[in-house]
Amino acid sequence: MIPLHFVSNGAIALSYLWIGGVLLLLSSQLYRPGFRLIYWVMAAFILSCGFGHFLEATNNPWAMAWHPVTAVVSLSSAAIISRYRPYLAKVAAADNLNETILDSMAQPLVLVQVEADDLRVAYQNPAAVAGLGRDMTGQLLGEALPSHKTSQGEGRSLLDTYIDVAQRGAVEEFDAYYPGDGIEGWYRVKALPAGPGQALIAWADISDERVSLEAQLFLNEIQRAILEREFVLHYQPIIDLSTGAIAGYEALVRWLGQDGTIRYPDEFLGAIERTALMPALCYLVAELACEELQSWAGTDREGLHMAINLSPLTVGEVDFESRFNSVLDRFVIRRQQLRLEITERDALEEPVIFKVQRLRQIGHGISIDDFGTGVSNIMTLRDYPADQLKIDRSFITNLLTNSQDQDIVKTIVVLAGSFGLEIVAEGVEDAATAQWLGSAGVQYGQGFYWSKAVPLK
Repeated sequence: MIPLHFVSNGAIALSYLWIGGVLLLLSSQLYRPGFRLIYWVMAAFILSCGFGHFLEATNNPWAMAWHPVTAVVSLSSAAIISRYRPYLAKVAAADNLNETILDSMAQPLVLVQVEADDLRVAYQNPAAVAGLGRDMTGQLLGEALPSHKTSQGEGRSLLDTYIDVAQRGAVEEFDAYYPGDGIEGWYRVKALPAGPGQALIAWADISDERVSLEAQLFLNEIQRAILEREFVLHYQPIIDLSTGAIAGYEALVRWLGQDGTIRYPDEFLGAIERTALMPALCYLVAELACEELQSWAGTDREGLHMAINLSPLTVGEVDFESRFNSVLDRFVIRRQQLRLEITERDALEEPVIFKVQRLRQIGHGISIDDFGTGVSNIMTLRDYPADQLKIDRSFITNLLTNSQDQDIVKTIVVLAGSFGLEIVAEGVEDAATAQWLGSAGVQYGQGFYWSKAVPLK
């Protein structure tokens, strides 16, 4: 029969050994070095107790001698835990601060502890760091510490800022830009005191937020420029290829800043193409174009036309026709003088087609811009209320050396001729290309060969 003391001491020994093993396993998963050491000493004490009970269960003569060992381990464990008690309190404070600080910050990266004389990581947000890797944390600190540029301009070194917070006990918050490889972007930094000579630092990546903020500020700037009429028109001549004479102009918008700098459409149209500022700019362009057209009365330009671009967002507005007509009604011009250009990819939308049809009925010429880059089919093109196609410059740039582009242009000429549409070739940059287009049956050309877009005198 198995002795009772063997069963009881054996069960206790197995329990202690199992708990000690679990603590050792858990310690390997901890990222805080202080906590790892505490788990080790607790595991050592429990394993020591378990081994002592095992010796007693087996009636080992060393059982009595093991009790002093267990006592020493116990006292050592108590001393180590007492030594690390301030550290544990500090980590607990970091946890509380983490909840307060990082809850108010989008996309938390890392929370670090800074001492006045030494920078070291004392706490890391595991959820965030897990996705970035430990190298990211070290790189962020290493790259960011030498210096930073805040939203208010150049700043001191970050370490100086942290030391200042640690010494003064004041909270500091700022946005800083870091150019380091892999971490480039804007970060929001909060520094809070965490005891004598120490500070806790929270980081959050706000690059997307900054982009959104800067985009909104840019939209505000464009809105102001529209209201203050900083936008002007430059005009590129459209040439009759059979005579070499100017047949009209395309009005191209430019942003003339208060300091005299000129911004081109690719610098601002992308920011507003899906906003209410696009229609506002289109109506301003129409107004400026009409002012110029009206000034042609009694001059050698009186019989020429002018083309302006309309966005689908503008044409799609419920009150587009009334707003557009109210602009034109303020000027003494003939509707036939103002040609309206709509890109091929946008021209085929049904709401646009109906309104464009009415515009043509009251006299406006209609051009399908960038033709060849969209998805027009022959039936749609046949029924579309246009009288002109503008061949996209991508088919013109290498026309003389690319036989496929030549075949495409010839096909467009035949297609347009069957529907009674005129053709304008964009992007003509040399005499040979202009001559080839004229001989192929293209009526008009436009490009740097004749002139870039310039103000009219």
